[in-house]
Amino acid sequence: MPEPAKDLATYVATNLGTATLGTNAFYGPVKSPDDGAPAKAVYFIDGGGPPSEPSCGTSKTIYRATVQIWVRGDADDYGAGLAWANSIFSEVEHAPVSGYINVRNLRARPSYMGKDARAYHEWSWDAEMIFEETIS
Repeated sequence: MPEPAKDLATYVATNLGTATLGTNAFYGPVKSPDDGAPAKAVYFIDGGGPPSEPSCGTSKTIYRATVQIWVRGDADDYGAGLAWANSIFSEVEHAPVSGYINVRNLRARPSYMGKDARAYHEWSWDAEMIFEETIS
């Protein structure tokens, strides 16, 4: 079965020059700079999704997996953080991730979440990754 958060993190880190998997792009829980994570980072977190749907007339079922994307920018530069969040948002929209029918953002733009405990600006949104698998 595909791993949507890992697959999307890998795709973005491969195609967006400002994100590097394992350096400032991660799949899994958000980590604090207090725990050694970089201040400027993006996280891709599996969010489940609705139940699968049968693909009428075939032996396949369709999944709509949700991935939460969480972007943290620098503390004193809202504009730069927003620009980075927007570049990630653009890269995700209809990204041709191998093994997926479609990838789309579920919001019109990143949502500003405010500042974290250390005053770093944060944005978040969900993406949907659609794939199908053969029913056994």
